[in-house]
Amino acid sequence: MKVVIAVPAHNEEEIIAKSVERIVSFMTRQHGYSWRLVVAENGSKDGTLEILRGLLAKYPKDIFSVKSLAFRSKSDAIKTAWLSEDADVYVHMDADLSTDIRHIPELLDGIREGFDLVIG
Repeated sequence: MKVVIAVPAHNEEEIIAKSVERIVSFMTRQHGYSWRLVVAENGSKDGTLEILRGLLAKYPKDIFSVKSLAFRSKSDAIKTAWLSEDADVYVHMDADLSTDIRHIPELLDGIREGFDLVIG
């Protein structure tokens, strides 16, 4: 099973590095599926894109990528991130990780049990 985690980011310079690092750290400890984190930066006016470019040098391309978009809606950013990857499961996380990343395995269990859609 391949999982794509989409994180939209607009003016998130204060939190984006910590959020990416937290997702990567958590996901690298998971087993039983492959994954990729795609941050969709959508027209930030702060240092978000520069921070993400720095993170691109830190993490392998097979687990982390950035899509930079002209300003668009949050839903456009998520859609762009999802459509950029072929996966079995598509996950969306807000940049502030308001839904704790530790719940992803529970969501994937629901998919494995045969549900078409799992919301958490």
